[in-house]
Amino acid sequence: MRAVAYVVETPEIDQSSFIHLLQMKAYEVKRKPLKIRPDRSMKGNWDLEMALDALTTAEHLDVVVLATGDGDFVPLVQQLKLRGLRVEVYGFRPSTAPDLREAADRFVAITRRLLRPLPAPRRRTARGGNMNSYRAGMSVEDLCRVCKETRRHTIVVTDGEGRPMRVVCDSCGSQHNYRGSRAAPQPSPPAASTAAATPSSEMEGLESLLRRIFREELGLTPVAPAAKWLGGQLVLRPGRKGLQEKSWPIEVFFKKIVMLRNRLRTLEQQVNAADIPTELKLKLQGYITGCYGSLTSFNILFADEEDRFRTSK
Repeated sequence: MRAVAYVVETPEIDQSSFIHLLQMKAYEVKRKPLKIRPDRSMKGNWDLEMALDALTTAEHLDVVVLATGDGDFVPLVQQLKLRGLRVEVYGFRPSTAPDLREAADRFVAITRRLLRPLPAPRRRTARGGNMNSYRAGMSVEDLCRVCKETRRHTIVVTDGEGRPMRVVCDSCGSQHNYRGSRAAPQPSPPAASTAAATPSSEMEGLESLLRRIFREELGLTPVAPAAKWLGGQLVLRPGRKGLQEKSWPIEVFFKKIVMLRNRLRTLEQQVNAADIPTELKLKLQGYITGCYGSLTSFNILFADEEDRFRTSK
């Protein structure tokens, strides 16, 4: 068995502990720095290298497991299967390309069970009492605005005091601000294992980083479409008779819109942080605002108003 982890390193994130733990688990870690071009665009992926590694070692393998949701790997999966290999794909179902799921011999959805939340640590209050402190990836009960019922949610964002701020419903996948008034937060029960009850801070950091990497691999935190679009179809019908119409699941189209929105937000952050003349920065910000304005027609697809395109803040 050979396990390879492909890591893109950025100056802002210290991944040394994460990389060390992968190496301790016998992973072969391949690393490359994030490249920032003169125009401030960024490049940092391992797609080509992953494909070459898989193809050059295929004759020594029986099964290849890919942890990705990128549909660009479909040709690689097809080539590996032609060579007699079994190909399995692990990824988040909403963000894994449908053609990648179909091309693989087996698709395993990454769920909360695979990313088991850590028990909530205890901290002392000013009066000496105990209260729960939460982290991203843990679970709470909250009222889901889509399900219209109290459901188990996964925490996406917490504030400085460890209070849940943003959550994702484990039932329908929708995301919203944590309410807390209809259901008091309850930490997930510890695992039934007899192993150490309090994991080391190093392991906590690893699990937290893994959860964030899995979420951010798709762009940003999960964004939910409005309930009325779930299961719907986007249809392009030609104006001339006799021509075949084309349709896609709205969820697939929605993901493309979200990816575009995420990249615009990243571009906006890069422009705001760039050390460039003020006049040029204002001009670039104006172009970005114009892009947002052109995309506001798609706001009807979003369940949460905070996730929509905005032309002003």
